[in-house]
Amino acid sequence: MKVISFKLWGDFAHFRRFDTTTSPLTYSIPPPSSLRGLIGAILGFSSSEYPEVFNSVNAAIGIKSIGPIRKTRLSINYLNTKDGAWITAPPKKDMHTQIRIEFLKNPAYVIYFSHRSEKIMEELKKRLTEHKPFYTPYLGISECIAEFKYIEEKEFKKTSGKVATSCAFRKEFLEKIPIGEGTGFFIERMPIALDRDRNLIDIADVIFPVDGNPIPVILKEAWQSDGEIIYLF
Repeated sequence: MKVISFKLWGDFAHFRRFDTTTSPLTYSIPPPSSLRGLIGAILGFSSSEYPEVFNSVNAAIGIKSIGPIRKTRLSINYLNTKDGAWITAPPKKDMHTQIRIEFLKNPAYVIYFSHRSEKIMEELKKRLTEHKPFYTPYLGISECIAEFKYIEEKEFKKTSGKVATSCAFRKEFLEKIPIGEGTGFFIERMPIALDRDRNLIDIADVIFPVDGNPIPVILKEAWQSDGEIIYLF
């Protein structure tokens, strides 16, 4: 399988957890569903198009966090735009509200992407290398603009068994984490894919390293190339 990899980073990121309300918390890494949208933005697909173009049958996506995961909370000012509140004279009271939001600080990742369509693969490679996204990519919300850089394209082959990987992977594909080995890890339940109406069609418990270092694990399925082990959603 041919896989394109690129670096993705920014000053801040916020990938809102579906189980939070008034004080939004963020996932520790971008959910695969968000990465499908980000790649769709780079290629110029609309929000109604990309879920079908990049579904799990056509596309595969992997993610590796670079370095430790850091979070901070910032207060964001919002303006009430309902019913023309901001254009009345005199202005209505309580037009502003302040919400504390959890952000990822200085997030950086390596993203892996493969698609059945050679045309899509070539177009993505071109836009990454020339740094010409169709739409501006961002990390979760539009205030968190994303930067990116093409790394390479190479062939990966399926593997399994005892491996060491820095990539996030589905908990259901884990057979065992050898006791006494490796580093700390997180488990978060996150969306994997949406349909064209933005309904959730795939969700999973996802495991990934705390500090970006490889975790020695026994996996039912992974992909390997030149000693590099990745997992693809």
